[in-house]
Formats: sequence, structure tokens, C-alpha cells
Amino acid sequence: MRHGETEMNRDGSFLGQSDVPLSAFGMIQIGKLCRRMRTYRFDHIYASDLPRARVTAEHLAAACNCPLDIDLRLREQDAGSLEGLTLKEVRQRFPAEFDRYEASPETYAPPSGESDAIVMKRVGEFLKFLEEGGPRDLVAAVTHGGVIKCMLRHLLALSYDGASRVDCPLACVNEFQYRDGQWTLVRWGDVSHLTEIY
Repeated sequence: MRHGETEMNRDGSFLGQSDVPLSAFGMIQIGKLCRRMRTYRFDHIYASDLPRARVTAEHLAAACNCPLDIDLRLREQDAGSLEGLTLKEVRQRFPAEFDRYEASPETYAPPSGESDAIVMKRVGEFLKFLEEGGPRDLVAAVTHGGVIKCMLRHLLALSYDGASRVDCPLACVNEFQYRDGQWTLVRWGDVSHLTEIY
């Protein structure tokens, strides 16, 4: 699941690993998400430590009466010195960085930030941890759009370009099934629980 909205999500800023709280609307979103998910019997919930994901997960864990563990592998990509800026602002203030990003977004690492390859590595480690963790009927991960798209790429062998074209809405539900060593996509970007507030 992706976290609820922050004010910075509204203007398209690079949030990265910034300490950004949920907006008032984000709290409404996670209330709807929790009401939908409270009938699920999760064995465990994992979450990024960043406040927007952690708070979302804490509400979900309370609604589902389920244990919660913070996992740093679920952190969003560190956008370094570009955090808090929109793509337009990056283009205006740091044109050379913008050109590097446009030329090769898959290998680009912002100044003092992380490359996509680093995020893919830790997401892969988290998924391997789930695969090797023994029998679990149902687990949830509350994380970020970039991390969820990395999961999609890992599990379905999608290209960077292919995954970047797929929308991952705020407070959405994405479901995968792992059986006999294979992952299957069950649902993607499901926000049916939010229709009445849009």
C-alpha cells in the first residue's frame, strides 16, 4: 500500500526521504484505507520509517490488530539536494542535473542522493526476505510510490520505462500472490475505497 497524501505530493515535489507529514486529506485517505482493510487478517505489517508511511502503517496496524515492524529497505529513494523541488524547479535551478536525469533516469543519482539501482537492490532484499521467511498467509507493506514500482519491476521483470508509465495512486492497494516460487499480480493501484472523496 502507498501512504496517504502530503502537501508536497500536491505540487509534484521530489519528497525522497524528507520528513513530511500527512496532509489533512491524507489522513482522510488512510481512514478510508483502514476501514477497507480492517477485515483482512494480516500476519504482519512492514513499513518504511518515513513519517508519511509510518503513520499510515500505524493506523492500519491498529485497525487490523496486527504487529508492525519498521523496515528501512522500504524507504523511498533519497533525492539528495533535489528534495522538496518540483521537476520544473530542478530544470530552472539545476539545468545540468535535469539534463542528466532526462538522459538516463534509471542510472541517475541526485547529488547526495541514491540511484535507482540502490533502491532496486534493497527492495530486492526485502522481497527475498519475504520469500524465505517461512509460511505467511498474508503480509502488508506500507511504503512509497517509487518503492512499489521497484517491487513491480522485480516481481514481473518489467523495464524501468514500462514501470514508470504505470500510475501508483496515493493510498492505493496493490496485491501480489507468491506461490510455488512465482509471483503473480492480483491487483494494481486499487483506490475503490476512495471514490466517494474524489
